[in-house]
Amino acid sequence: MSKAKEIHVRCMRCREWVPTSITFKDKKSFDLDGLVKNRPPCPRCGEMTSYNKENLCIRDGSGDFVCIEM
Repeated sequence: MSKAKEIHVRCMRCREWVPTSITFKDKKSFDLDGLVKNRPPCPRCGEMTSYNKENLCIRDGSGDFVCIEM
C-alpha cells in the first residue's frame, strides 16, 4: 500500500506554495476526488484560494514539488 502524499496548493495572489490538509493515497484517489468547497485562506497573504487540480502539487520524499499534469 502506498504512503499518503503531502499536497500543496499555489495561492493565486502571492503565488506561494501552501501546505494543505488534503491527502491522497494514490493517483486513482486524486482522480476521483472533486475537491468541492475547499477554499481556505492563504497563511501568507490571507487571500482565499480555491483548491483545484490545476494549482495543486505533491511534495515528494526529497522535498521537491511534483505538479500534477492534467
